[in-house]
Amino acid sequence: MIIFRERISISTVLAIICTLTGVVLVAQPTFFFGNHQLFSNASEVAMNKSNTTSFELEESNRLLGLCLALGCAVSISLSIVINKKLLVSKIPQSIIMLQFSLLNIVVLFLNHMYNRLILHKYADRTMFTWQFFLAASVSLFQVISSTLTYRAIKLEHPSIISIVQSSDILFAIVLQNLFTNQKSNWFVLLGSLLVTTSIFLVGVPKFLLNRKQSLETKRNSSKL
Repeated sequence: MIIFRERISISTVLAIICTLTGVVLVAQPTFFFGNHQLFSNASEVAMNKSNTTSFELEESNRLLGLCLALGCAVSISLSIVINKKLLVSKIPQSIIMLQFSLLNIVVLFLNHMYNRLILHKYADRTMFTWQFFLAASVSLFQVISSTLTYRAIKLEHPSIISIVQSSDILFAIVLQNLFTNQKSNWFVLLGSLLVTTSIFLVGVPKFLLNRKQSLETKRNSSKL
């Protein structure tokens, strides 16, 4: 609304409400659910084994975590909208990705040097372990994800991209239930359904609008 001067439709508002509700049901934060367990069966056994661990967080830590999560959400939203603005201004996608990658490299390098030289976290360990190569493979997937995201921003509206990207929760839940012993409870399944509903609430009206506009364009061109 601020940058592109656009009005938000009713379907978008409903999709935002469904997405926020779904994310809360999936994440099940302690200030809403207390110490309610996120998973059943296998996770219940694991939690019983770790009964010496305190699950009660201090109020300041909860507030800090919530502020960091909100700050992350705001920064990602700004990134999507500003990148759309840059692509509309004919800034090459490769330039944006190159600057983003270089900035990440600089920040990660400074963080690593701080941990190694000042905090001495890696004094007795070498960096090139199997965990390092596993992290490198994850980074390669992140490069693919960033490439597809910038491509999507170039082709589609930022609001649709933001809502559709929430579907990563669904894929994470499916993979978790398939490959781990932690099974999702009914809150998680309901939250996933709400996120899926929000995607259709935004995507279907946009698809119908684009189809209507294309038909009108064809009719106008045929009349000419």
